[in-house]
Amino acid sequence: MLARIVDTLQQAKGVLITAHERPDGDAVGSAIALDKGLQLLGVRTVVMLSDPVPEVYRFLRGSDSILLPSSLGWRPDVIVALDSTEWERVGSFIEGFLPDTTTVNVDHHASNREFADLNWVDVDAAATGEMVLSLLKELQVPLDVDMASALYTAIATDTGFFQHANTTPEVLSRCAYLAELGANPHFISEQIHEYRSLASLQALGYALRSLQLSPGGHVAWIGLTLKDIEQLQVKEEELEGLVNYPKSIKGVEVGLLFRQVEDNKVRVGFRSRGLVDVSSIAQVFGGGGHRRAAGCSVEGTWDEVVEEVVNLCCNRAGEF
Repeated sequence: MLARIVDTLQQAKGVLITAHERPDGDAVGSAIALDKGLQLLGVRTVVMLSDPVPEVYRFLRGSDSILLPSSLGWRPDVIVALDSTEWERVGSFIEGFLPDTTTVNVDHHASNREFADLNWVDVDAAATGEMVLSLLKELQVPLDVDMASALYTAIATDTGFFQHANTTPEVLSRCAYLAELGANPHFISEQIHEYRSLASLQALGYALRSLQLSPGGHVAWIGLTLKDIEQLQVKEEELEGLVNYPKSIKGVEVGLLFRQVEDNKVRVGFRSRGLVDVSSIAQVFGGGGHRRAAGCSVEGTWDEVVEEVVNLCCNRAGEF
């Protein structure tokens, strides 16, 4: 499949690159690197995402060229979806570009629905950034410092800066290679971890006050209601990483973050130590992800959603 994707991109005249809504470091970094790589091959490109690039990733060169949904003066003949499990995760804007295009799906999520004409899904990859690095090598594109930094960011963020179980010798070797090309691990880590907003720290305080633990001690959760979020004036991107706090409690197998987005809609983030497959739980509610990290949106009141999700997680955790 990789060879077919390489051939398709080499013959393309215009490529639209996109990724999932609420883009993270893997989505942004992968898109920036592929965008510049294809430009070096003489291909006309555009990166378009349904949501703005989070402030925390705007230090990456090329992030300011990423567009929100808009009309173009030209039509792409190829669309590449990165780090996305289905078109719905990309956003409704993409429907206007799909007719008469060849679609390519590059992703590492086990819940991927292989929704494109060409599907390259590698669940063993730690990040889509790893796959884009392999793709650029196959395209024989020389990586510069900006591309190396983007890919390093993609891989580092999806491995929890090499703390998660998906950190393999191959991951470390590839990131060492990117560092040799000019990616600065200290600078990248500093940009992402050491320049938090006041609102994000206040949100952490609010969330930790809501911390609860299941009777068996295997599931812990925190949450922010609409009232909390409105009072804090906090952006969604500023809540990244909060879900890791409940999981950090000794004995907890599943950590949860509940975030109310409407009166009858709650987003749920899941983290697992590995015994419980939270991707399968998220899929029950129409979401997805990985065994250790997943997410979904659930219709219902705050109390209804919390009770339903927590009970299901407790049942799954009780199997071990």
